[in-house]
Amino acid sequence: MNIREGDTRDRDAILALRRLAFPDVDVEKQRADFWHWQFGKGRYFVAEEDGRVVGHLGFMPGREAMLACDAMVDPSMQGRGVFSALATAATEIVRRDVPRVIAFQIRDAVLPAMRRAGYAEVLRAPVVLRPTLALPRGRVGGRADVIGGD
Repeated sequence: MNIREGDTRDRDAILALRRLAFPDVDVEKQRADFWHWQFGKGRYFVAEEDGRVVGHLGFMPGREAMLACDAMVDPSMQGRGVFSALATAATEIVRRDVPRVIAFQIRDAVLPAMRRAGYAEVLRAPVVLRPTLALPRGRVGGRADVIGGD
């Protein structure tokens, strides 16, 4: 498996991975314009196997930190350590440039891999979304674990 920092040429492969990993979740994130909004000033990393993108982890910039977000692994590759390796390598690279790397963990399955990558849980916060417009059917609400990597 190869882990590397991505570039705009990876966009379509990352969007295809998102459709595979989360076909009915946050469907707006499957659009190229949303991807450019989210990562236009951010950084993103991919895990490849046999030239195919099988994992992705993005980071959005903040004032003095980067926010780890948009984590996904090809469902056929889950349980093989792809995300642990990706999160570890990507976080080490990003931390060379910023003093803090944080994440709001919304999926319980990701938390163990983030811990293996050096993140530590610092607080738990309930998350309740209150839409201002009618939304298509889907999940609204949940819990986020705020974890930091310093």
